[in-house]
Amino acid sequence: VSFETPFLRPREELVPPSSNIHSTTGPPARFLGVTRITEERHITNTNYDKCQTVKCTTGKFGVEFPIFIVDRGNEDGGGSEDAVKIPEHQSPIIPKSATVGGKKVLLRADIEREDMAGQIFAFMFRILYGERMLEKSLSITNSLQERSIFVQDTLQSFAGLKKE
Repeated sequence: VSFETPFLRPREELVPPSSNIHSTTGPPARFLGVTRITEERHITNTNYDKCQTVKCTTGKFGVEFPIFIVDRGNEDGGGSEDAVKIPEHQSPIIPKSATVGGKKVLLRADIEREDMAGQIFAFMFRILYGERMLEKSLSITNSLQERSIFVQDTLQSFAGLKKE
């Protein structure tokens, strides 16, 4: 798992049009398949006459369960030809998370590092879809042409590249 490359979240999801959307829950995680864990806190004023409930981040991350899309083959007949398989002709997919009742299904909700949660999601994606689909999907989500600003910011933060 430690050698997996996490799927980067699209830039449009990281920086929403209105900047105050994430004032209490923080911005979304940098990686697909990762969610910030929040908790509700009750805050009372100094006179103890009003109580307000606020969602705050806990500093932990959750690993979402990837949704599994399959081609069932021959729908009109039963038997062995109706086996579940991933279509070979299918183009790479952007990883999505499984949901139940509109809420994401979490595998774990106690990961302390965001990148480790992203690696676990990528590992589960590899198990479900295979090596070839993982590589194709990573080439879309982690394209260097699209991510040149992200790469430059990362290198600058670790003194690997001087600011201009």
